[in-house]
Amino acid sequence: MVNKTTNEKKIIKKGYIPLWENIFNKNKKPEYDNLNLLEQTPLFCLLSKKEIKKVSLLIYERNYKRDEFLFKEGNPGAGMFIIKNGSIAIERKSEKGDTILLATLSPGDFVGDLALLNDSPRSASARCLLNTKVIAFFRQDLFNLIDREPILGSKILKELAIMIGERLKETNEALLKNMLILNRSKSNTGYKK
Repeated sequence: MVNKTTNEKKIIKKGYIPLWENIFNKNKKPEYDNLNLLEQTPLFCLLSKKEIKKVSLLIYERNYKRDEFLFKEGNPGAGMFIIKNGSIAIERKSEKGDTILLATLSPGDFVGDLALLNDSPRSASARCLLNTKVIAFFRQDLFNLIDREPILGSKILKELAIMIGERLKETNEALLKNMLILNRSKSNTGYKK
């Protein structure tokens, strides 16, 4: 589960449910080597050791400084990032231009997995809170892998579909809870449309 800031805890106590958090990696280790990191990531966790080694040849290790962006909201997505060490804030801009913290990610967490499917604009920014090391897996490398090794590529795509489905279910449940809370709040204050 993602560590919550004091403000996030206050929001949850008031009854609001965060819509974005890593629901896949609840038991984290502080440090990883690249093979172990891939094995711990839901997208790759059902692959054999041999398949993990093949995928490890396609990843890129990158270092980012504090306050540097992995990507910015609105930019086209090219791939996913898995945090090896450090910390990343997932942020969006409000209509007024304020920065809204959606989640704080730590080693073992991942972000940007939807970019493995297409280059649609990023829905949020990923900013490093500390000096951070990540491994990156890019869409074009996945597509090349699918062409060369369709069985391995389809295993990864299947897990990606499962992850997206789980995230959609979690989001729907959180939206429903927030709508119920909002409706209760409106009825308690006598608000009428």
